[in-house]
Amino acid sequence: MNMDDKVHLEKVTEEDILWLTEIAKNAYRFEEEIKPGTPRGIDSIKRHTKFMDYWDYYKICLDDYTAGGIMIASRGEEHCELISIYVDPEYQRQGIGTSALKKAMKGYPAKIWTVGVYPSDKEGKEFFEANTFKNVGHTLDKNKNKVNWMEKRQEKFSPRNIEGLEEGQGDVFIEGRITEKADARAVRGRIPGQSNSVADAGFEDETGRIVLTLWNEQIRLVQVGDICRIENGYVGSFRGVKQLSTGRSGNLIKLIQ
Repeated sequence: MNMDDKVHLEKVTEEDILWLTEIAKNAYRFEEEIKPGTPRGIDSIKRHTKFMDYWDYYKICLDDYTAGGIMIASRGEEHCELISIYVDPEYQRQGIGTSALKKAMKGYPAKIWTVGVYPSDKEGKEFFEANTFKNVGHTLDKNKNKVNWMEKRQEKFSPRNIEGLEEGQGDVFIEGRITEKADARAVRGRIPGQSNSVADAGFEDETGRIVLTLWNEQIRLVQVGDICRIENGYVGSFRGVKQLSTGRSGNLIKLIQ
């Protein structure tokens, strides 16, 4: 029996959280420290419970044993973002992660899968490259740390066009060029005493132009002339003008040119 026959995925329940938290802590630990690039709160039982609400969270089962976990964010019908995949260190390098990833990808109709990998996570980079993901650019996390962005296309996939964007539209996956960028300005955050930086940019493709709202680390990430991708974006409006942003859970990626 090969590994693909032994591995299967099951939706995580509250009864699984304690054990999965321990496995995740061990999987992400390096020299007694949590590796960079882990989902925030990976060592917290409370946060693992929240992960069940945020994403599709599955336990990776090896026969009757729980060997790890995988978190997936479905970004519409054609796109899935892989949030995390981890395997108990005792069971690593046996093909379990690869089998789990294959089964996850078969379970969704997505044409394209994307994942962020920190430059320091060499094992993660090697794992995704071995599973035919390729690096397409990078983004910045909320602490302004670089995150390499990788993708795997299951089928022919075309991003949306600016011309077809409509107010209220979500799950927007689109690519274009930054043609202009205004100076940043400070705005109040939702939390008392919190301040954010925001700047408007011109964003164009072959079909049109739209205002792209940049927040905080995104302002530092892109410059005029950069080719960028917005994943899980949202189209709003301000004073009757359509605006594109990443919202709370989207990503802005500076693509390799």
